[in-house]
Amino acid sequence: MKRQLIIAVISLVVGLYVGRLTTTVENTEYVRQKPESGNALHTIVEEVKPLNPTLPVRDTVYLDNIVVQVVDSAKIIEEYQLLRKYSDLLFDNEYGTLTLNSEVQYNKRNALSYEFVPIQKVTTIQKKDVFTPYVRTSYSSFGIVGVGAGVYYHDLGIDIQYQRFKYDSGYEVGINYKF
Repeated sequence: MKRQLIIAVISLVVGLYVGRLTTTVENTEYVRQKPESGNALHTIVEEVKPLNPTLPVRDTVYLDNIVVQVVDSAKIIEEYQLLRKYSDLLFDNEYGTLTLNSEVQYNKRNALSYEFVPIQKVTTIQKKDVFTPYVRTSYSSFGIVGVGAGVYYHDLGIDIQYQRFKYDSGYEVGINYKF
């Protein structure tokens, strides 16, 4: 009986030590956050007019009876009045996405806005037990009393149980699986 008690205590100590072993599962995902947007202020830094602008007087410019340039005045006015919208993607990386939107008409910038969509890195670390010790007791309708212990390795378990029936005793070995 003393030998069985020593084996039980040693098994319990080893089981508690082994039961603390864990594996680490790390999961990293990038989560898009709420977009931030805004408009830039219209500030004119400096306007410089040329001193001697070279504007053609006629629609067609000749140089030694060779046509050098044909000026389409209607096309120039059309280009001047045309509203152009630009959307430039400045960067799209692990930190987020920054888009710059601008409008140009009459040779002036009408609007300048930005939209930044930040991305947050979320790392989840989950620890799973490698070994999980357990103890058990049982009683059956046949009058069999049992005391046992076992260990789970991930989801597969093995146990041993000491059983006593009136004047007889014995051991039961079992295999378990966690669902």
